[in-house]
Amino acid sequence: DDEISAAVHAQAEAGARASRDICDARSAMNELGSKIVEIKIKAEESESIVREICREIKSLDIAKRNLQTTMTALKRMHMLTAAVSQLRSSSAAKRYGEAANLLEAIGHLISYFEPHGDVPRISELKAEVAATRKRLEDEVFEAFKKIGKLVETTTAGRTTDGKSEMSQGSGEFASLSDACLVLDAVGQAARDRQMAALIQNQLEPYAQLFPRGGQYSSLEDVDRRFSWIRRLLRVFQERFHDSFPIHWQMERRLIFGFIEETRTMFLEILSSGEEHSVTAILKALQKSLVFEKEVQARLDDLDHRRKKSDDTTTVENTSINKNITIPNKNNTIHDNKIAGTVLGTLSSVFDPFMQPYVALEKKKYARNDE
Repeated sequence: DDEISAAVHAQAEAGARASRDICDARSAMNELGSKIVEIKIKAEESESIVREICREIKSLDIAKRNLQTTMTALKRMHMLTAAVSQLRSSSAAKRYGEAANLLEAIGHLISYFEPHGDVPRISELKAEVAATRKRLEDEVFEAFKKIGKLVETTTAGRTTDGKSEMSQGSGEFASLSDACLVLDAVGQAARDRQMAALIQNQLEPYAQLFPRGGQYSSLEDVDRRFSWIRRLLRVFQERFHDSFPIHWQMERRLIFGFIEETRTMFLEILSSGEEHSVTAILKALQKSLVFEKEVQARLDDLDHRRKKSDDTTTVENTSINKNITIPNKNNTIHDNKIAGTVLGTLSSVFDPFMQPYVALEKKKYARNDE
């Protein structure tokens, strides 16, 4: 009985102890839950504080960027205003080399303000630059007209060196180099228009010397044609070797212009219906092939020198006290009319008219077979 009583008593004490442990566990869980809620509230408060700090930092960053953008815009606006003022002075004083450099720099400064074209001051500056650009373009065109024809014709069919009217006087360009710099700065359209006019002007005596049906327009006088262009290229090289920028490719343009006109003339001669001896056609073809090889070697040398030229230009404006390095887009003039090789461009015109030669060769082989 004593053992049973002890066991019951122990079991009662164990149940009471288990109840107390459960109460303690519940109390601890409630306390832990309260602490978790408290920590969550503090975390939310901290997150709110961090978010507010980040918002303020972001606002400061935006303000900093806006301030930097404003300072840059004001600085470039000052540079643009100073450059336009210098352009006004240099163009009025006929300092065309300086004006060309300023136009190049102004073009890049104006491009920065393109999104702000509706600002009155920007509009005024752009209008003034456009007017100055147009005036310089007109003055350059007038200066190029004074070059004249480098190779003239005479009544006897001979050629003589033309005299350039380009002067060094007041109001004129000191050199063609300055005029070319201005055209490069004015823009591609003006430059292409001037180059085309100059090539046309220089090749005009060629059409006058070798008109259709003229004294020296037959296939027998093909040597005279090639002598004429050789003379033109020689005079051009002597007088304007350092005047025209190498990327203008003026000699290449003269050669391709001459070949284009000569192709047309040869087609007219060969298609005229007149009888041409096999000997005359063969000689004209052979001389055309020799001429093509000669000018191709000349063009290869010119291309080699052009590729060695710098592909960047540094425009220095001492009054603005800043160097602006820009890609020299002028060095990459792409013109399909003067691209590629000249080999075959002139001699190929004879291909459809070689039937007499083929017939003669067939007769020759037939006689040999007999």
